[in-house]
Amino acid sequence: MPALDSVAVVVDDGVSPFEVAVACEVFGIDRTDAGLPAFAFSVCSVRPGPVAVQTGFTMTAPHGLGRLATADLIVVPAFPIDYRPPPALARALLAAVGRGARVASLCSGAFVLGRVGLLDGRRATTHWSALDRLAGLDATIAVEADQRVVDDTVVTSAGVSAGIDMAFAVVKAFCGHEVAAETARYIEYPFWEG
Repeated sequence: MPALDSVAVVVDDGVSPFEVAVACEVFGIDRTDAGLPAFAFSVCSVRPGPVAVQTGFTMTAPHGLGRLATADLIVVPAFPIDYRPPPALARALLAAVGRGARVASLCSGAFVLGRVGLLDGRRATTHWSALDRLAGLDATIAVEADQRVVDDTVVTSAGVSAGIDMAFAVVKAFCGHEVAAETARYIEYPFWEG
């Protein structure tokens, strides 16, 4: 597996702030003083300006989608299930996978990946309440209802806490078990067994 040097998280109107925060906490904080690797981290918006999150406040991403062209990992947080990714985001995600980058979704972010075709012919999961709807996006998506994290080149996770597990699973895949376990310990997430 290539090195994990850069991580980008995508935001747009309706994004869940918790899942954005998971990506920021695991990948965006410099913990080199604790002996952990640092990642070039970007929060990217599909368009300039404020983004209205699900819980009623706004955030502003400092970067556009251009950062997705060079990111080693792109994180798609939870969005409303009916969110339709704009064509520019769809193109960027497809291009990223095409060049070998990893793309990972948290919770209902799987629907973004499904709508751009990244789950076609792959195993995937999402929140338990939306598994049937995910399967309905394409007949070739093999939905795994009993899994918290599914890594089939494209990574998906079930509900909110499973997104944290997914983040550590990705760190483990790129950086090894010791780095993932130490990162989990550092943020006091004792339930990750990886």
